[in-house]
Amino acid sequence: MTEPEPMRIPIPHRSRQCGRTALVFVGTRPPRRDYMLSYSGRDLLATGEYRWPNGEPVHGSDKLVCPECLKPLRVTFDAEQNLVALSRMSDIEDMLTVIFIYFRTLTLDHLDAAWFSLSQQDLTSVEEIIVLDNNTDDAPDAIRDRLDHYPVSVPVRVVSEKHGDPRRTHCWSSNRAFELSTTDNLFVTRADFLLNPDCLARFRAAQVREAAMFTTSWCHQMGCDASLSNTDVLADHSKPDAGWRTDPRGAASLVGAVPANHFHATDVDAGVYLTYQSVWVVVGRFNESMVGWGVNQQDWQRRIARHRLHLTVIPDYLFHHQHHYAPRG
Repeated sequence: MTEPEPMRIPIPHRSRQCGRTALVFVGTRPPRRDYMLSYSGRDLLATGEYRWPNGEPVHGSDKLVCPECLKPLRVTFDAEQNLVALSRMSDIEDMLTVIFIYFRTLTLDHLDAAWFSLSQQDLTSVEEIIVLDNNTDDAPDAIRDRLDHYPVSVPVRVVSEKHGDPRRTHCWSSNRAFELSTTDNLFVTRADFLLNPDCLARFRAAQVREAAMFTTSWCHQMGCDASLSNTDVLADHSKPDAGWRTDPRGAASLVGAVPANHFHATDVDAGVYLTYQSVWVVVGRFNESMVGWGVNQQDWQRRIARHRLHLTVIPDYLFHHQHHYAPRG
């Protein structure tokens, strides 16, 4: 039986040590038992299947690492233990990019509240924050002015995309933001979410502890009234004088204090998460034909699950969805 030719999959690798993008040759083979994946995500032993960018094979005694900076690699297996693709090129200690998406059914008040909560995070592992303005009516200067109310210690890059296309919703903005990132590790949030002060730190700890390729938590979905009406009223929790902003617990103080749904199914639909750009390369881009605001995340997370990538959910409400009107479905 003829062995399939190796696929060429460009895996983003922009290590702070070697500063370059590598191209790794990845192949598939019939099921075999001489692959061993460490669930710490740090070591992989293999037998002659892998090739470095220069074409030389990796031998069975070699640890699979980047030949430039010696960072460990990870791989993806399907259910039959076929090697599908390399899914990571840098180790779990690398710096990350925060992606913060602002979209047109929100207001500057929503952005103000969400950015305030982001500014309270431990940003020591963050290389930059990308603020993506997806076709809002607000001028870039007005957005920057709100961001400047709560300074952060890392570079902030504001990218305004005034494309005028109503079909470019969450899938489009997620793809665009992933394209813009210069690191593999990505923390993704939006201007309709409030974060607990320890949200990013706990996501990072879970990612490292479990070698997770997608990390999230439960979601606290808040409303403006007891019936959780889909109206355009600005809820109290989004106002500048909201009590959670001065509470030592931050947004965590909102749980049990406001009308809300307590959403646990973030393993299939999460609005705030920590993942890798290389996961996006392997499982594919967000499906931009899905233009509804409410459900397009599910398709992408299901593809992650089908690739048998480890997904973890922290059983706590670490992010809170602000009430806002939006056409959903």
